[in-house]
Amino acid sequence: MKKYLITCLILLIGTLFFPKNVLAQEDYDKNVFKLQVTPLLYNTYGVQYERMLSSRISLAVSGGYMPSLSSFLKDQLDVFIDDDKTVQDVQSLEMKSFSITPEVRFYVGKKYGPRGFYLAPYLNYSVHDLNMSNFNVQLDYEDVPEDYQGELSRNFNLSGNIKGVTGGLLLGAQFKLGKAVYLDWWILGASYGSGKGKLDVLSTVPLTQEWQDAVQERVDEIDVPMLKLESKVSANGLHSNLSGPWAAVRGGLSLGIKF
Repeated sequence: MKKYLITCLILLIGTLFFPKNVLAQEDYDKNVFKLQVTPLLYNTYGVQYERMLSSRISLAVSGGYMPSLSSFLKDQLDVFIDDDKTVQDVQSLEMKSFSITPEVRFYVGKKYGPRGFYLAPYLNYSVHDLNMSNFNVQLDYEDVPEDYQGELSRNFNLSGNIKGVTGGLLLGAQFKLGKAVYLDWWILGASYGSGKGKLDVLSTVPLTQEWQDAVQERVDEIDVPMLKLESKVSANGLHSNLSGPWAAVRGGLSLGIKF
């Protein structure tokens, strides 16, 4: 009888202090698959998978792909360019991008599961492929010798890629809209790291020595803070390797469904 009373007392104490938390921690969604809505405005398709590791910690992995540069972004670039010819060249610019972003989320609200405000340290790896076909470059008279009788205009093709690796922190909030639907709000995120790339600007016809000297002189005049640029000019055109700091920001909305 004494053992029975002690057992009942232990069960009573456990009922008052433990089961409520234990049950609450077990009663939450473990997996959410999300579609990033905001990037669609920029012709970018992004998804995210989030898996709860505990009642307040999750691991999420995002992936994004942009098959081409949207006309909306090109129009935004045009706002900062005054030269009509350069605007026309920008319209022919093509860019493809891919990114992957793993993150660990720490939910700080009172509710268990993937709900409420969170802080998420993350890493981001991105690749950007660039192409611009048959754009025209003209030399000024002061760029060539006075006795130069050749053409002052050449057409070029640009190709290259830039890769960036950054680490940062995201502040966000996730809301459950129904039994199975989630809204994920990336309030503000920022990351910093390094990037490197290779750019080739190749002439459609071989460059004369005067053209090579003029192009090399223009490249040598480029001075971008913290950017390391190594360039070589040949009869084929310009070959450049670049490296330097890389920064990015995150923000937007995603819709998700549990499974």
